[in-house]
Amino acid sequence: TEHNANLKLKISICERLHEINAGSNKSIKDWNEKTQKILALQEEWKKIGFSTENETIWGVFRNGCDVFFEGKRGYYQNLDVERQRNSTLKLDLVEKAESMKDDSNWKDTTQYMINLQKSWKEIGPGERKDEQALWTRFRAACDHFFESKKGHFAGQVEAQKDNLVAKQALI
Repeated sequence: TEHNANLKLKISICERLHEINAGSNKSIKDWNEKTQKILALQEEWKKIGFSTENETIWGVFRNGCDVFFEGKRGYYQNLDVERQRNSTLKLDLVEKAESMKDDSNWKDTTQYMINLQKSWKEIGPGERKDEQALWTRFRAACDHFFESKKGHFAGQVEAQKDNLVAKQALI
């Protein structure tokens, strides 16, 4: 009968839903792709008419969808916590860079600033509202230090040239 055929179609959808739920989602892209698949299954479900064991199979399908979307919600909550932590770590790097930007211990501070830059790269993305402002401050502090260093050593080269001219004049 038509009701039995509809039940088989709904069972097939539940099986595909189970396969989607069994896979792992490690990125936003994974979650978005699987969300589209789940939404497509929901649309397919709506097109199928009444079936035998309708309430039971609906409970299985709805539960599978709930499991997926609860997992997605948990993923994004954890992502928010991680981004908040990353913003805090980046703010710490910004403050360290800003505190050292005027240091003239060129050798040690250069290495220190390079290490801060490496640390920045290792930290994942921060909160969207903070990310650009933190990067701008960090970059400005690093650029200030390295421009000061460049200016200092450029001045030394000029002084050495002047000394060379003076020495040659004495000779």
